[in-house]
Amino acid sequence: MKIKYLIISIIFLLIPVNILANENVNIYVFHNYNCSYCQKALDYFNNLISKDSSIHLFEYELLEDSHAYNRSNYNKVLNLLNINKQSVPLIIIGNDYIIGFSPSIQEEIENKIIYYKENNYQDIVGINLEVIDEKGNYLTNTSNKDYYINTIFGKINLTNNSILANTLILGIINSFNIYSIIGIIILLLVINIHNKRNSWIIFFSYIGWFSFIYYINILSWFNANDYLDRIFLLKTLIISFCIILAGINLYYYIKKKKINISNNISLFFPITMVIILSTITSLLFVLKNNNNSIMYVELLNKNNLIGNSFMRYLIFYLSFFNITNIIIFLITKFISNKNIFIKLEKYTTLIKFIIFILISIIILII
Repeated sequence: MKIKYLIISIIFLLIPVNILANENVNIYVFHNYNCSYCQKALDYFNNLISKDSSIHLFEYELLEDSHAYNRSNYNKVLNLLNINKQSVPLIIIGNDYIIGFSPSIQEEIENKIIYYKENNYQDIVGINLEVIDEKGNYLTNTSNKDYYINTIFGKINLTNNSILANTLILGIINSFNIYSIIGIIILLLVINIHNKRNSWIIFFSYIGWFSFIYYINILSWFNANDYLDRIFLLKTLIISFCIILAGINLYYYIKKKKINISNNISLFFPITMVIILSTITSLLFVLKNNNNSIMYVELLNKNNLIGNSFMRYLIFYLSFFNITNIIIFLITKFISNKNIFIKLEKYTTLIKFIIFILISIIILII
């Protein structure tokens, strides 16, 4: 009986050893900085890494490779895996390769990752690129990654900053997002803001819902990269909405009529509009700027922030994230209270028509 329990115990102890031995998967991506599909691939893999620490990404940029080191590695991999086509992004997972990237191949990529996690294999690419040795030990520090963000003042290196400083920097920079600003402007043009109580309810409903959509993306409750092919649809929806509003305002201007919206109007219509508009604009912002979200989560993880500390910094970040929206709203309220545009009242619908057309053009080209 003792021998039986001993055998069972040995088998039980061996199971986790095998799982741990295979849990790390190395992914190698050769890319060009000006390749949009490459950037989508990197955004996608960075998002995976933020959710799964057993995935390690190694990037090799080919165009800005001044010492031809990455190009040499690229040619080495082409010969090693007998790849005849030279194109980017070239994605290596285990001993398999994929050329190109689109949302349709994400399931294939994730299946390959699962396969190599569950099966023993020798990472011949990693060995030849001197990322790991023949025993699977890393020769490169996988956590040694620099974090940069592009601004109008040039690149800012966030790597060695405190998490508080990075929260402030990323929050303020991301607050200057065109989609959120456009949503605020549309709301202010459509909804009567003279009722102080309703205007504040509508405004905070907008930034609250916009932040919620952005927040659940940061927490990876949904994968923004799965919706990259929906950008055109989202843009079409908001452009169509603006064109309809432009047409209504042009009609009223030609007919010399004034659009009257009662101050006592039910909040149901504006709140419904807020939810729809903030959802569309937030999704557009997330899809266009998902890399910044991933970067911030990685910086939080790098500082070993979990639980309440993690959540506190996210809330702090979102506070700075809405600074521009709050400033625009307060300026609009100030102008409204001062009745600066009373002299232009008869041109109000024409001005709104022009603004809605301009918004449609801006969304189309960004």
